[in-house]
Amino acid sequence: MKETRRFPKESRQGLEVSRLAIASFVVGIIIFVPLYNFEKAMVAAIFGLVAMREIGLGKKSGRGFAVFGIALSFLFVAILVVSCLMGGPRSLR
Repeated sequence: MKETRRFPKESRQGLEVSRLAIASFVVGIIIFVPLYNFEKAMVAAIFGLVAMREIGLGKKSGRGFAVFGIALSFLFVAILVVSCLMGGPRSLR
């Protein structure tokens, strides 16, 4: 019976999860609480990108958190842009 591996040889098991990746994830979720949203979106994206660099260098793990935080920040900015193009809050009346 052949043994299958769940993780590649260069597994990230045992590495500390990047705190910036977790911060990106948390801020990405908090973006949708109305108060300084654009600034929070930029913070989430920056934290996520810096975390991805740490993770890429093999120093930390937590790629999923970083990717999700970046994705949420870009999603929010896209929603903001579409809202502005449609006339902003007046279009919601």
